Amino acid sequence: MHSFYLLKTTQRGIFLALTGLILLCYACRTPHSTQYIQKKYAPEKLLQDFDIVLKTYQTNHPSYNWYTSKDSVDERFAQVRNNIQDSLTESEFRAKLAYAVALIRCGHTSVMASKAYREASKTVREPIFPLIVKVWQSDSMVVLQNLLGDSTPLNRGTVITSINEVPVSELLTQMKEYTSTDGYYDGFRDIQVGAGFAPRFKWLYGLPSKYRIVYLDSNGSKAQTTIPNYIPKKDSLSLLVKIQTLPVNPKPAIQKRETLGNLKIDTANSLAIMTLNSFSAAGFRKFIRNSFQKIRANNLENMVIELRGNGGGKIHNSTYLTRFIIDKPFSVADSASAKNLKLAYPRYTQAAWIYKYFRWLFVKKQSDGRYHLQKTERRIYNPLKSGHFKGQLYVITGGATFSASTLFLGKVLHQNNVTIVGEETGGGARGNSAIMVPKVTLPNTGVQVRLPLFRLISDASLPNNGRGIMPSVPVPPNSYYIKNDMDPKMEKVIELILLRQQKGTSN
Repeated sequence: MHSFYLLKTTQRGIFLALTGLILLCYACRTPHSTQYIQKKYAPEKLLQDFDIVLKTYQTNHPSYNWYTSKDSVDERFAQVRNNIQDSLTESEFRAKLAYAVALIRCGHTSVMASKAYREASKTVREPIFPLIVKVWQSDSMVVLQNLLGDSTPLNRGTVITSINEVPVSELLTQMKEYTSTDGYYDGFRDIQVGAGFAPRFKWLYGLPSKYRIVYLDSNGSKAQTTIPNYIPKKDSLSLLVKIQTLPVNPKPAIQKRETLGNLKIDTANSLAIMTLNSFSAAGFRKFIRNSFQKIRANNLENMVIELRGNGGGKIHNSTYLTRFIIDKPFSVADSASAKNLKLAYPRYTQAAWIYKYFRWLFVKKQSDGRYHLQKTERRIYNPLKSGHFKGQLYVITGGATFSASTLFLGKVLHQNNVTIVGEETGGGARGNSAIMVPKVTLPNTGVQVRLPLFRLISDASLPNNGRGIMPSVPVPPNSYYIKNDMDPKMEKVIELILLRQQKGTSN
């Protein structure tokens, strides 16, 4: 019997009264939360916060002028600053900040809501754009899920060409101006725009009561429909948050992801499929070690590593995985350097004291004027002997393949037994800015910005063209596969494995 029923009558009464009071207080949070979200900040307060961001990045960002000239970035910040003349809500201010920050072209440099705003958002039920979408390239938008249900023709896989008379190509061009990525490839920005399409649409066009959607019908002809906003129910708020943060993959948008990943073994086809969602999840090294032991014990000849939804994580975990695959000694970085570890605003920077001691103990200023992590630059790693995989490896990639995932790929992609299938990675092939990424919390609005402190050059021989790692076998997105819940990337991998087996049999 549940312990609640063991309470005496009086105790139960008190318990129920307190529970009712708590629920009443929770229900009363919504108006206050709405007021907070709609709260406006005076322009002088916004400018103070804005100037802190600018000086922080000018002083400490290791790649402030890596892909864009300093003059151009300065000009973008000045343009945005001059445009802050009236009071703004936090979300309006964040949009302006994001537009300025995006020109730095660093995927680890981003603008985030304040803690108070995030808490308030959990209880506010505001109308939102009703479609969860996937976007790619400059003009492609496909429905992943319709929150309104099946009452409209806009079902999964439907291609949208315009919203409220604005062509999709124009929508995407505008929205990408507010997103950060490594260099010039749009894959990572596509993920961000798709996942956050509803708030971005509101930033740019406000919140209309209805949307005129032009789409392609089952015959490929243009058709039009009008749909209202979606008003979340109480029990759907947390679900909506999950939907908006899920990486886009061929599976249904609300599928639950495992934090670390999993390993599936198909002995009939001598195949292991390892899904890795993060390089920072607890138990990573144990999972990797045990997985390769199982692969070795089963004498499996083929392995797939699924990295489409892996946004990176801890570099030492990425390095650990690399040692099970790579066939020669390697270093993680040709260069790992900071511009300046003396923080512009230590009192607003997360764990600022750590970087003060780190600067004294682990970095050294060199002739290029930058502060180098010499231990990282000099250390050589050897392949692991126990559990080392020597069969055929296929790695599936996409725009969300980022940061530490790209570091792993950069070390193994030229091996004869490695084939990369999918799309160009969102993470830069030559390197990125990260290693340490504290948050800077602005004093007036509470808005947080991420500040990478080191630039890591993974392969200095590559041109600084701002591109990701290219797949050996390209498999771009396709509305047909989305509509039919098919996985063309995995299908291509299986096709390659079977083709290789057939060639082996014929020989």
